[in-house]
Amino acid sequence: MPIRPQHKWFYPIDWPQLSAMIRFERAKGRCERCGRPHGRDIQHLGGGRWWDEDEKTWRNRCGRALPRCARVGDDIAVRTTRIVLAAAHIDHDPTNNRLRNLKALCQRCHTLRDREEHRRRRWVTLRMRKAIGDLFLGYLRALWQVCSPATAKLRSRADRTHFQGFIMKVRLPLNAAVLALLTWTHSASAAPCGGSAAGFGAWLDAFKQEAVVDGFSQRTIDAALADVSYDHAVISRDRGQKVFRQSFEKFSARLVTPARLNRGRTLLQRHAGLLRQIEARYGVPGPVLVSIWGLETGFGANTGHFKTLQALATLAYDCRRSAQFTEELKDALKMVQRGDMSPAQMRGDWAGEIGQTQFMPSSYLKYAVDFEGDGRRDLIHSTADALASTANLLKGSGWRQGAGWKEDEPNFPVLLEWNQARVYAKTLASFATRLNEGQ
Repeated sequence: MPIRPQHKWFYPIDWPQLSAMIRFERAKGRCERCGRPHGRDIQHLGGGRWWDEDEKTWRNRCGRALPRCARVGDDIAVRTTRIVLAAAHIDHDPTNNRLRNLKALCQRCHTLRDREEHRRRRWVTLRMRKAIGDLFLGYLRALWQVCSPATAKLRSRADRTHFQGFIMKVRLPLNAAVLALLTWTHSASAAPCGGSAAGFGAWLDAFKQEAVVDGFSQRTIDAALADVSYDHAVISRDRGQKVFRQSFEKFSARLVTPARLNRGRTLLQRHAGLLRQIEARYGVPGPVLVSIWGLETGFGANTGHFKTLQALATLAYDCRRSAQFTEELKDALKMVQRGDMSPAQMRGDWAGEIGQTQFMPSSYLKYAVDFEGDGRRDLIHSTADALASTANLLKGSGWRQGAGWKEDEPNFPVLLEWNQARVYAKTLASFATRLNEGQ
């Protein structure tokens, strides 16, 4: 389905490639709910029944073949529609582009999927309009009712329309006053996102108030956000991700250098015992973990210098992916409040990633493990914790033990969960394969 121009900033920079991968590679050009083929004219009836020309059979709305007794006769009207697949967000959130949240759907299934959400939004819109109408018109009716006893004599002495004219004269100033009050109240309670540093201070103050309501202590908020400011370098990095548009050959040659490959083989041998233990528990082989380790931070040599809380606050304020990074910022506050890390320790890459394999705060809270057994989940200084946590995340994303990870193999979609840029996932798979073959 076409994306409205005002909504395009909610989608990742490689959305066309991601959408094509969902529709044509994972779904093989068929609706993942009913099985209708993309780009073909299909005959269909009511209730979602449609004719599968390839198999010469009628199918129901779930794509299952209908039994012979349930098939239709020649006297029933049949309509023809061209099928167009779209990559739909299951939770209706365009900022949540994880593969498990995306599904290839035809027009019918997409509409049915969104129906309840559209009804909810229409209900909210109608109630908001009614509330605004009552606000701007209700007080005029109330004013007339209050004044009606006093105007009973007035009506006998003056024309009723004269008083109504007075009401209409004060209507516009009153409307303007109420609108100004509403605007001030909204800005005080929830500052909008923005595209420049001008409104960041107001947004941050509103976020701090929201954090208090969400249960964060004032001590945590002050410690984490006291020195936070708008980071232009973060926005520059966010807007400049054209590297993911490079060809696989150029992208992989830049990242998987002979030096990095040799270093990976050395570390694979050095940590062979640890990697065997991790694979026994989580099912993820060592070459995959070492390749992630190498591509993300050069095997822990460069975990990033950006202030994590400042980077997340900047991206949460920025309108492109505000909802996604607002949640990540709250998860970072949870890490501070629980004592997992101090604000000073939280430094990483520009998008808020932390540690030797670059975990987002939400992934840290869900998948970080203490593999060393020292009571801390230290993804910055502990290689064991970092690699085991990475394996736990891959397992949680659907990694199948013993299956391959190349582009056409079962575990490749899990690598796309790690990084949605296809060229990155292919490079990661290639690096792991080369490490595995050289073992």
